[in-house]
Amino acid sequence: GKTAIKQFGISPDSWAQMVVQLAYARLLARTGAKRKGATYEAATTRKFYKGRTEAIRVVTSESDAWVRSMDDESVDNADRRELFRAAVEKHVTLAREAGNGLGVDRHLLGEDGR
Repeated sequence: GKTAIKQFGISPDSWAQMVVQLAYARLLARTGAKRKGATYEAATTRKFYKGRTEAIRVVTSESDAWVRSMDDESVDNADRRELFRAAVEKHVTLAREAGNGLGVDRHLLGEDGR
């Protein structure tokens, strides 16, 4: 579980988001379909008065690079590990920003909370 993941210094949430992206990419590859749009994860903004949620965009160029590397035989495991770490770090940064009310989705697309 999450204890084992944390021993590697990885956020369990970020790890799960990356695994979902890899599984989805492989499913699309098998069916020949193309990804439509991006996915997001809700982040709470509970520290704010009447805090709601903000969207964490989980599909990033870093996560795409890692996903592609997983099925590319020319990429070695050390490079895959570095790409994974970069994707996870990006996810953690976006999650932190969203939780601090610094995401863009609700500002541009959401309600004003009244």
